[in-house]
Amino acid sequence: IPERSIAGRRHVVPSSDGVVNPGMDAAAPVAGFAYGLDGSLKGLIEVGVLRSAGGVERSFGGKVDLSSTNAVLDFKTTEKPLDGLKTWDSHWMQLAAYREGLRIPAARCAICYVSVSEPGKARVIELTDEELKKGWGMFNGLLDFWYAKTGLTR
Repeated sequence: IPERSIAGRRHVVPSSDGVVNPGMDAAAPVAGFAYGLDGSLKGLIEVGVLRSAGGVERSFGGKVDLSSTNAVLDFKTTEKPLDGLKTWDSHWMQLAAYREGLRIPAARCAICYVSVSEPGKARVIELTDEELKKGWGMFNGLLDFWYAKTGLTR
């Protein structure tokens, strides 16, 4: 996962002035935000913080920040203004792989950007079915490439 995901993890968060906050406990704010969601995913995210997702048939795995029986949510921290943020193809691949690995291929998926420069602010962006289908195709292509490049077998 290329970006910093924060749910349920203790980590170091740099501030804009270079000062570091070691051991910031991000689990409480993330859990509180997820509990209070008023957007389109309210009621879908119930349990499953940091569940493992793995596609045995495809030999991949990962740690999911938050999931339920029909939704997958990944948290990303950002110092950028929340208004201008969007999702990227790496997000599409990540969430498409997670929902397949969790064996809930029709799950709704979203990225939740959590501001580190404006504490308490966050933005949820739900991925479209088209983005998730495209992401799953790209993920499988890259997984095939990786196996061909490394010479490993599934």
